[in-house]
Amino acid sequence: MDWREFFFGREGRIDRSDFWQYFGLLVLYLVFAIVVLVLAGGSGMLRLVLLGLPVYPTYVIALKRMHDRDKDDLRPYLYAGGPFAVEIAAGFVPLPASAAWIPHLIMLALLVAALVELGITRGTRGANRFGEDPVVEHPVAPGGYQIKIAAGSRGGETRHQFFYVASHDAEHARRLVRDAHGAPDEAVKVMSPILHQTVERHGLGHGEFIPAPRQHFENEAP
Repeated sequence: MDWREFFFGREGRIDRSDFWQYFGLLVLYLVFAIVVLVLAGGSGMLRLVLLGLPVYPTYVIALKRMHDRDKDDLRPYLYAGGPFAVEIAAGFVPLPASAAWIPHLIMLALLVAALVELGITRGTRGANRFGEDPVVEHPVAPGGYQIKIAAGSRGGETRHQFFYVASHDAEHARRLVRDAHGAPDEAVKVMSPILHQTVERHGLGHGEFIPAPRQHFENEAP
């Protein structure tokens, strides 16, 4: 999604990280607008222009975040246009000093609701009617595998040997141990993946293996 589609396109979905990036830009823009207004003496027309510029991009961002949650309602209009409408109304409708806090309370409530719905709540997992899930959850490949060999019987009990094998493919790891020990195929089993940290800690290169401490497998069935 290019910047034009991001800021002005109404189709598709965006995730929470995209929203927070936009929110950061919006805060920077509002700081800039306030500085300009202070330097310009708070001109009424300039105030409307500066505060109105981000309304449509904010609406688009809110709309696509609601799409991410598989929702299509009027809340994006409220979150984007609500503060602007309150600002305009406060400029045209004089309020007594005792009620001057009301517009600020309304804008604060809109801000909190928007941050919760758009910045905190996760979208639907997987595709929905508005498009694919923007959050791609890549599984972490294991650093290797734990391999067990049923090595034979002694006194009626089967002995086992255990190995750490540095390989991203479970079957490849199993065959390495099987072939190195000349074990029957059915006697060699893949137990579970091991972390990259485990492989690195033992200094294993790809395709290398070492005997593993038996206590790491004490919960495995014989």
